[in-house]
Amino acid sequence: VADVVLEVDHTTDVRRGKMWLYEEWGFPEVWVEVPEEKAPSRPKSRRPGLTIHVLEGGVYRESAVSLAFPGWTAEEIHTALSEKELSAGTSRALDRVGRALGEREGTGPDGMPWLRGHRREARAEGQVEGRAEGLAKGRAEGLAEGRAEGIERQRALLCRQAARRFGEETAAPLSARLARIDDPERLAEVGDWIVDCATGAELLARTEHR
Repeated sequence: VADVVLEVDHTTDVRRGKMWLYEEWGFPEVWVEVPEEKAPSRPKSRRPGLTIHVLEGGVYRESAVSLAFPGWTAEEIHTALSEKELSAGTSRALDRVGRALGEREGTGPDGMPWLRGHRREARAEGQVEGRAEGLAKGRAEGLAEGRAEGIERQRALLCRQAARRFGEETAAPLSARLARIDDPERLAEVGDWIVDCATGAELLARTEHR
């Protein structure tokens, strides 16, 4: 049995036509999505949004948050389904839900593709590309310049990731602290902390004396 069934109501109301079937089949959770884009034949009473229905005692009840994806709210899910491109808010929500799933299922950050992607991005884009640019110049002064540019790119990437996860209120003070670090390996360690820390305050506490 699937953990979640997603129904998209463009013109109908699945609550009247299918919910009783899902109850009989025992699906633990049903999401009913009414898209932002209105179909001409959609009843006026069907307003855009997502409703989560959780099976309890053989009967569905509405819930503000998903149990299958712990902590993911109906509003956040609706926003994610409506976006053409992944927003920073949805990115933070998925990261939070991924951590909750990992804790529930006993996996760490490297066991979750979403968090693993953050780690790869922090290491690869800043450190590797910057060093490659310096080496390509083939001269000592070119290498030094390229290394400095690579470190600056690495710092900028880390700030972007921190802003996407925790907001600009965390990224701004982090930028000042990263300006004091010129070791690519230490910057890569900060990239790991962006993935590992649960809050912006925790990240800033770790980087306070770097």
